[in-house]
Amino acid sequence: MDKNLKWEEHIDNICSKINRPINGLRQARDYVDLEVLKTICNALIQPVFDYCDAVWGNLNKGLTSKIQKLQNGAARVITFQGYYTRSEDLLEFLNWDNLA
Repeated sequence: MDKNLKWEEHIDNICSKINRPINGLRQARDYVDLEVLKTICNALIQPVFDYCDAVWGNLNKGLTSKIQKLQNGAARVITFQGYYTRSEDLLEFLNWDNLA
């Protein structure tokens, strides 16, 4: 949150923290199974999503969408699914809550 009570800088920081482990998952997924990928994601990515998530309910739709796309991307990497697979189905398969 900046001096104008806006969340853009914070969300950009979160996105950069999450992008690195997602790229690592993408590189590792050919060598490990689904359970290992889920464990890595739960250890490195989910805590970043969970930190202060109670206040994210007041974000505008653009910022909420930006974070949700990252979670959906992580789910796609872990499950080896493409862009056209419904993200709701992937989140349900992984037993993850939608961030919104």
